[in-house]
Amino acid sequence: MSEQLLIKAFIAKNDIEKNRFISIINDKVKHATTSGKIIGVSCSYNVKANERIDVGMIGIFDVEAAYAINPGVSVAATTDGRAITHSSATSDIAGVAITQASAQGDLLRVLVLPQ
Repeated sequence: MSEQLLIKAFIAKNDIEKNRFISIINDKVKHATTSGKIIGVSCSYNVKANERIDVGMIGIFDVEAAYAINPGVSVAATTDGRAITHSSATSDIAGVAITQASAQGDLLRVLVLPQ
């Protein structure tokens, strides 16, 4: 479940899984990595390169966690767009966890903040 304020359609640069942080390269999007700006969260089910994808840019979205994360902490992206605590990352803050993830693969509710 998401509580979206802004979702925008883009074209995928490569294959993208749902519920991952997203970055933009030129006019296409890809999984966010440990460096660079995060523009939102993939909202479309797994898409292939050059397909249309909806990206949640402002609001509360589900993001797949890389490991256990507590509510209230700032989160960033791993190399494949999963959520990690910002203190473990070199990328920009993507948002704030508002629920808990107990293990890798859990969906974490994140308040995605515009950058």
